[in-house]
Amino acid sequence: MNPLLPEELIAWATRHTISPDALHELNALLTAPVPSLTLDYEKNSETYNQNTVRVLASSREHTYLWRNNNGAVQDAGGRLIRYGIANDSKKINQRFKSSDLIGITPITVTPAMVGMRVGVFTAIEMKKTDWRPGEDPQRERAQLRFINTVRNAGGLALFCNNPVQYQQLLDYWSIPHVTDRYRR
Repeated sequence: MNPLLPEELIAWATRHTISPDALHELNALLTAPVPSLTLDYEKNSETYNQNTVRVLASSREHTYLWRNNNGAVQDAGGRLIRYGIANDSKKINQRFKSSDLIGITPITVTPAMVGMRVGVFTAIEMKKTDWRPGEDPQRERAQLRFINTVRNAGGLALFCNNPVQYQQLLDYWSIPHVTDRYRR
């Protein structure tokens, strides 16, 4: 077996009598670099920043961000169907708006919890790069209420108008890159 393969993978292959050729093929499939994505959005737009942040999240171990669309539509029977986190009614949604991206960030906690890793609820309210607070005060206050609710409960939440801000959050909490585990 190739010593460049992770020890855990070699041990697994040995336990399950996987041939070296099959193991190398599997490793190549799982570790192939993701092709560069061309984002067809105006650079520095909210959509561009959001997609960039989601790619950053996917580059970290067990870090996930999902798009949280919010709104309401009428079904075939004429009933109003609301969707999105905390979008229970129009009145609530006007005062409390959940973030654009919702996810989980793995945090290794203090020795008092024996180094156990926990998934921390994460909410990222994306903005375009040139956004400044106060552009839409009522909407921003409703978004801030959600962000503060998440933070007060121990989660991670922020307004983000530059992917570097999210990168700094990941670095602050020492969230490893997907490939860090296998570097020697």
